[in-house]
Amino acid sequence: MPWWGKYRDFLIIGAVVLIILILMGVNFSGRTDIPGMEFISGTLIKPVSSALYELGGSFSNFVYSIRDIGNLKSENERLKILEEDYDDLKLQAEKLKQENERLKNLLAYKEANPHYDMIGAKVIGKSSGGWFNIFAIDVGKGSGIEEGMAVVTDKGLVGTVIEAYDQWSKVLSIIDENSSVSIRINRTRDNGILHGDVDLKVQGLARAVYLPMTSDVKPGDDVVTSGLGGVFPEGIYIGKVINVENSHGDLYKTVIIKPDADFQRLEDVLVIKTYNYKIDMGKVGGQ
Repeated sequence: MPWWGKYRDFLIIGAVVLIILILMGVNFSGRTDIPGMEFISGTLIKPVSSALYELGGSFSNFVYSIRDIGNLKSENERLKILEEDYDDLKLQAEKLKQENERLKNLLAYKEANPHYDMIGAKVIGKSSGGWFNIFAIDVGKGSGIEEGMAVVTDKGLVGTVIEAYDQWSKVLSIIDENSSVSIRINRTRDNGILHGDVDLKVQGLARAVYLPMTSDVKPGDDVVTSGLGGVFPEGIYIGKVINVENSHGDLYKTVIIKPDADFQRLEDVLVIKTYNYKIDMGKVGGQ
């Protein structure tokens, strides 16, 4: 194929464009007035140029629209990241607010009981299930913690240290079935023993036994540690009586107690380092 045949379309288009430019140049110079030029200019050139202008404008608008979409997408991604950061900051702020409230309450409890030597601790682990019947705290022998020390929150007694290691300790809560605490009904001054109970534990409750049959204990009475036996300091608040029943052939009364502490949400506690060592009654009077 001859070379001009190969580029025929381009040659034709180029010739037409060249003729149009010549005609426009002649018309604009004012030196020659070619007949029919106004017709060609008005009928052919102007419509074509207008169409090309509109097409160019549409293409330009399309390009700008693509660019704007890209910018909007980038801005949307940026705002999404900012929103996620804002949500994270809100969560952190709420967490800090709650922690601050807990620590403020613990500090108030500590200041209200200056006769106790107490150290703050954070709960770092728990037994399986929904209840903190056995849990770990982040202070141990390195902080002066020993087995038998009482553990409290601002709501009252929660348990006792049963194992102490260098940097952490294990705590048995008062609702665990292996727990035993000497208690006193604050109003009547009657003494008893608070035991955890397998069935009551799932309700966050415990049972106190060996209260005298003559006791006037009633629902709503406050319960505190008695200090008998030397395991816990006297007078640590535990909770309230919610039910009273007779037991073992009416030999003594049993009461159901609801501790004030929330055994599903323990996070920060205090360990009372001031306490009396356990008294062995088998040695009393025998020496």
